[in-house]
Amino acid sequence: DRLSFHSYGTGGDPNGNFYYGQTFDQYWAVIDGYRDLQGRDILGAAPVWITEYGWDDVLVGAENHRRYHEAIIARLYAKPEVEVPFKYSYRDDENVPGTEFKEFGILKNSDHGYARKRVYYPFVSHVGIVGLFTPDGVTEWTVDQIIDKYMEYGRDNIGSPWRHPDGPWYGDKAHYWGPDDNGVIQQFNGAAYGECGILMKWAIGEAFLLKGGFYATYVNNGGPYFYGWPLTDEYHWNGYVRQEFEYGYFLWNSAQGVTWHPW
Repeated sequence: DRLSFHSYGTGGDPNGNFYYGQTFDQYWAVIDGYRDLQGRDILGAAPVWITEYGWDDVLVGAENHRRYHEAIIARLYAKPEVEVPFKYSYRDDENVPGTEFKEFGILKNSDHGYARKRVYYPFVSHVGIVGLFTPDGVTEWTVDQIIDKYMEYGRDNIGSPWRHPDGPWYGDKAHYWGPDDNGVIQQFNGAAYGECGILMKWAIGEAFLLKGGFYATYVNNGGPYFYGWPLTDEYHWNGYVRQEFEYGYFLWNSAQGVTWHPW
């Protein structure tokens, strides 16, 4: 009840090709030409499982591993016939004879504490929390710290990427904002927090969630130009909810609402 294709060619391909030197589109054209014994099309008869795709950091490099993954997953999502694609593999092979130089995983091996690799971030954005990308396979880009923050709070709270019709932004991807494009914002909506955003100043290097009245006040009154970039998530402090920014901090309680306090 499934059509399974094992599409990874031996030896790999430093150009990122999918199967024995073929691109994914070339490989898919071959599948599309398959017929059963009665001459009927194979595609459409059952859902397709792609039982292996991936590249080796040793062969193509860590950044190409990430880039190839983004390109191939976009193409896989564009094929409604594909039900399940399997990424090879979850973590790099352990250091045992014959496997110590294999680096196909999205995590490093135990010698490196299973640390996340660059390819981890597009993998989880595409597979674990689908919705943090637009499947064009070309102009897509993901921001690691935004994905980390999204995973910390969860999709049930943050929702899906969302484009504000009147805001200083151009789409539902993460995108530049602030003086000289010195930071990045991605907006979300449709879940417990309502309209919210995850923001990061490049020089700070850590993303923070902005939601509720703090978010509304911030984005409608100059954002990073007036308040600076966030330095913390919100937290409870002396009977208030507080969140800190480069130029001051917001406070909120039920009696006073949102107030701004410059440093």
